[in-house]
Amino acid sequence: MMVLARTFFATCIFVAALSCARAETLFHDLHVAINPTSGSLHVEDRITVEGRDTLRLDLRADMAIEQVVVDGATITFDTSKRPLRVPLPTQARHKVTVRYHGTPVGQGLFIDERGAYLPAGSGWMAGYRERQFDFRLRVSVGSPYRVVATGEVESLGSDNGSVFTATRVLDPPSIFAGRFAVDEIRRGNVRIMTWLPKASASLSRRYLDNAARYLDVLQARIGVYPHRSFHIVAGPLPVGLGFAGLTYISQRILHLPFMQTRSLAHEIAHSWWGNAVGVDYRTGNWAEGLTTYMADYALARTTSEAKGKEMRLGWLRDYMALPAEADVAVRSFRSKTHDAAQVIGYNKAAFIFHMLEQELTRPVFDAGLRHFWTTEQGRVAGWEQLEAAFESASGRELGWFFDQWVDASGAPDLSLVAPRVVADGTRYRLEFKLVQTGPVYRLKLQASVVTDHGTQWLPVELADRVTRLSFDLEAPARRLTIDPAHDVFRRLAPGESTPIFRDVTLDSNTAVVVAAGPDPNVERVAVQLAERLLRRQVKLDSSLEPGPLLAVGLSGPLAAVLRAAGLKAPDPAITAAGSARAWTTRREDGSTVMVVSADNSAALEGLLRPLPHYRRYGYVVFDGPRAGLRGVWPSTGSALDHRFD
Repeated sequence: MMVLARTFFATCIFVAALSCARAETLFHDLHVAINPTSGSLHVEDRITVEGRDTLRLDLRADMAIEQVVVDGATITFDTSKRPLRVPLPTQARHKVTVRYHGTPVGQGLFIDERGAYLPAGSGWMAGYRERQFDFRLRVSVGSPYRVVATGEVESLGSDNGSVFTATRVLDPPSIFAGRFAVDEIRRGNVRIMTWLPKASASLSRRYLDNAARYLDVLQARIGVYPHRSFHIVAGPLPVGLGFAGLTYISQRILHLPFMQTRSLAHEIAHSWWGNAVGVDYRTGNWAEGLTTYMADYALARTTSEAKGKEMRLGWLRDYMALPAEADVAVRSFRSKTHDAAQVIGYNKAAFIFHMLEQELTRPVFDAGLRHFWTTEQGRVAGWEQLEAAFESASGRELGWFFDQWVDASGAPDLSLVAPRVVADGTRYRLEFKLVQTGPVYRLKLQASVVTDHGTQWLPVELADRVTRLSFDLEAPARRLTIDPAHDVFRRLAPGESTPIFRDVTLDSNTAVVVAAGPDPNVERVAVQLAERLLRRQVKLDSSLEPGPLLAVGLSGPLAAVLRAAGLKAPDPAITAAGSARAWTTRREDGSTVMVVSADNSAALEGLLRPLPHYRRYGYVVFDGPRAGLRGVWPSTGSALDHRFD
């Protein structure tokens, strides 16, 4: 999944008025020279400051300060101290010039033969924390390198360097340099650019066209895109990063279809949510859920209703794999620090927005989005502001909705009780009860009834622990299904949920068995793979005691382990295909077993990078590191699906 680093535009909000004086002026005119050959960075920062008597500048310890000039006069200072505190004679306007250089390393940055990556959070710039500022950045790098940075493009590639500007930001600019092939298109007033390795230049048009399409869709739903440009930058780091008006993609995964579609749309949506409207992390991170809903989920639903249903069902399967201690309130989510956090902060939060759209209707929901955007653009906002925007658009009180979905952990647990059809002459009456066996939620859902005349959809509203329902039908009911489209975030009923890898990888009690055979490398690779899947150190077990189990090894030795555990292998189309494969099955006690079987140690080692990305599947087959056949096991029926005799 994408790792996100955020910069955003923000204004002072009322609660911060005392610490964010509106009269202050802070402008950085930066001149930056990057030398990939020597790994060095030279910076001259001409700062205009007004409204304070001390200028505090944070700077990395490996950057040497050469000179500090205040209103034309050089001042003396202790170069060893960080942060640097520059005294100002008055709170009037002053000109401060700071010159520094260094060969910075670590903290997620690099300057070397690959180019350069200087992210905002690495401390390369002598920035003043917790204050808005404007900047103008002129950055130069020698041929054959080209450079791009966050902010609006003023000029590119001139002899004096490229120039970028921004207003009212909280973070320093992030800078990227490389041997880029640069391409661009314009969409209205927006300049869309790709900065790709020359070997990947053929992918540029696909990224540009998709980005233009996603910008059109999102602007139509939300409002005008908040920047004059959007940059797609590819480089050597094995991550994905999102910034204001820019996304960074690892060149290793640039060719993957989901990067060119779902992930690209996700990052573009962050230009509105998380960047132009900042997140008030004190009250929870709403932006990842809203972005997932408006990008990943919207793309699936646009493809077909079946794809939308498939994604919702996948989110519910992920939730069913969540350990009880990780099932926390959505409001407690801040960032994706582990797989369980994604289930809550991305998946459940996105599902909440889907349900809110169902509650309000699409036109009213979109009106709420636009109201939130126009009201909060340039500010830091929380769940409370979202609630207020949707209340304003709908004219309804929605505290109950946000209370039960955002502030409470857990999910509804429904049981279908005593369904029956009563004949009354030529008409029929369908009767049944829905019981909430856990916490009681206020719910709207649909039930489908198949009769001799076709399928009829029934609206169902719940607000009590037990709800008795009765509907008149014109023909006998043959089948009753509760929430067949999975439109409500709930615990899946018995039979609806089939085993997936997350059942094992999220469980802290998962035991690990390795079936190595004679190859001495297998156990080492198997342990390494198990630790990547479980994201913890593992201790090998051979007892095969009941409970969740991860079994890793070579095909022959694994077959003996499965027989000893009383487990049957699935169809040979999976177990005998490819060079390696993984699948799930369930034990008699209901716990899940994940089996990872490879033909040899090289095939097993080839799974180290790709297999952890398939946690939501029930089976997957690999040829080398490439996944082929994959999917989830079909359900065996549902306790919420009743067939009448």
